[in-house]
Amino acid sequence: MVVQNGWYELDFTGTHEVFDGICDTLDASNIPYELQSLVETSSSADSLTTRQREVLETAVRMGYFEVPRKCTLADLGAALDVDKPSVSTTLRRAEGILVKQMLTGAAP
Repeated sequence: MVVQNGWYELDFTGTHEVFDGICDTLDASNIPYELQSLVETSSSADSLTTRQREVLETAVRMGYFEVPRKCTLADLGAALDVDKPSVSTTLRRAEGILVKQMLTGAAP
């Protein structure tokens, strides 16, 4: 969560039901809010192999996508018990699937 100039900004990951409940609560309390973006990932997530999903989840958890990065490919490889080239290949394939779907809306 980020607080700046009296505004709270947060990223939420969860089901539609939970998200709808949060919106209903905000509406009922008359707290003004603005939805900046909504990204649905179920179809994208279903397009990934179990291993690709595991590598992506580990990369996110370890801070690989942070700026600056909090871990390297070698760190990811060590955490996943694979070599650096294997982690790199799996990560790039998963990223490719997600980026193509995001830009085109098409399944792989």
